[in-house]
Amino acid sequence: MDSLQLLEQGISLILAAPVTSGVLVVIGAVMAWLLANAFAQQRLTALQRQFQARDEKKVLIEERLAAVMRNEDMLKTQVAALQEYFHIVESQVLHEGRVPALIAATGSTASIITNIALTTEALAGSLTVLRLGVGGGNNNHRPQPPRLTEPLLTHQPDTAVAA
Repeated sequence: MDSLQLLEQGISLILAAPVTSGVLVVIGAVMAWLLANAFAQQRLTALQRQFQARDEKKVLIEERLAAVMRNEDMLKTQVAALQEYFHIVESQVLHEGRVPALIAATGSTASIITNIALTTEALAGSLTVLRLGVGGGNNNHRPQPPRLTEPLLTHQPDTAVAA
């Protein structure tokens, strides 16, 4: 049977029972509308969930950003204190010749530097979360350590006091 014969049979069936054909067309249209409505409702629900998840991520990122800013402020305060401390020690050693003051200051300076290193590490971790986003994305990404602008000291001078 070709398509023309099939069309002729369909038209003759519709003309033979117009009420039944009309009812079937209405039922089909209602079913199609209900199915389309159900799909649209599911899509709307999925989009609402995505929106809520992004809002939650936004809140988490804002909290992390506030923590990063606090860490940055604390780091700046520690650096300023260390610079002030170095100026005091420098004036005592260079101008007044107080070598014991330099030796005593070594332990305190090392403690301040350790605190700065820990704060910097925490700051780098927070920035990694901000860069990648909370919960995700690329788990293969490894954060790069911060680059230092000055060389690291690899040798610590002896702290023994000459008697």
